[in-house]
Amino acid sequence: MADLERGKDFAEFVHQIVSHRDHQVSRKELAEHLGIKYATLHSRLVGRSCFSADEIRKMIEFRPDLRLADYFLENTNYFLSKRAPQSSSTARTIQSGAIEVDIEAGQLLEQVHKGLEDFKICHNDKFHIARELADVERALASLKAALEEPRPGLDPELQE
Repeated sequence: MADLERGKDFAEFVHQIVSHRDHQVSRKELAEHLGIKYATLHSRLVGRSCFSADEIRKMIEFRPDLRLADYFLENTNYFLSKRAPQSSSTARTIQSGAIEVDIEAGQLLEQVHKGLEDFKICHNDKFHIARELADVERALASLKAALEEPRPGLDPELQE
């Protein structure tokens, strides 16, 4: 019985992400990118078989949705942050990082406001607020990494 349940939660999670109407992914294209048949992808999405580690990595490459990678860090002391593009200057990376923090913080405030419209925070509100808070933490960690990372040959005045 345990073998049948192995990977089922992740399969349901991936199915939600792949099927969500706002971010719908072509299953045919996803199967091609993963190097598997469409029927095999369907089997994975309904939980009849498990995704391999290589398939998960390729899926994140194909559909860079942080929720996919974040799934594996749930209930740990770790969270993801974006890598700064190596081709961009330090100043531009810091500027875009600060803008991302601002955007994510605004989305967090919007969720808090929505949650408090009825003067109480329900389970669903907590879920959405926690998700936005994780995005803010991720953006802050990315900005901090950009500030701390020496980038040889780029903007030496910012590295002093």
